[in-house]
Amino acid sequence: MPRASRDASPEGAVRNYLSALRDPDSLRDEKAVQALRAKLDKATDPVERLRLRSDLERAEAVDVAGFEREFVRNARSFSRETGISGQVLLAEGVPRSVLRKAGLLGSDRSGGSRARRTRVNAESIRAAYPRKGTKFTIAELAQASGASTGAVRKVVTEDVNAGVVVNAGVLESTGGPGRAPTAYKRV
Repeated sequence: MPRASRDASPEGAVRNYLSALRDPDSLRDEKAVQALRAKLDKATDPVERLRLRSDLERAEAVDVAGFEREFVRNARSFSRETGISGQVLLAEGVPRSVLRKAGLLGSDRSGGSRARRTRVNAESIRAAYPRKGTKFTIAELAQASGASTGAVRKVVTEDVNAGVVVNAGVLESTGGPGRAPTAYKRV
């Protein structure tokens, strides 16, 4: 499974993370996946097949969290070198919370005591969708995109009506108060 490199250049770290957000599968090491599939096809020992299947599962997964860590570590110097601001990265789909960790967005505090939200457009919300087939809730998408739950609900409803997102059912109750949240997934 490809992992973010410890010695990645700032530009490489930003490129890898943006690719991971848009299409995590594009960062998969297909040669390693194919080699493991070939070994699995030839293996006859049941325990060896289990090991190979486990290795294959890890190779097929993309470590988005690792790419995010490298982005956070390198984004500030990338921004200084290129003049590309946190707002531009936000418009490209980098979640507000990640930009804050990277030191590219200041606090949401204005001069007063109330927090002020910056508007997040529908495309930024859509860019925060997890990869196809992965379930998410309105609250999770709001946190990932930096948008309000109302704005997220509006975009998700539009995408459900357009057939881009489907209702994946109600999640199991966590035992807490209130209804269990509805899950959605991209198709």
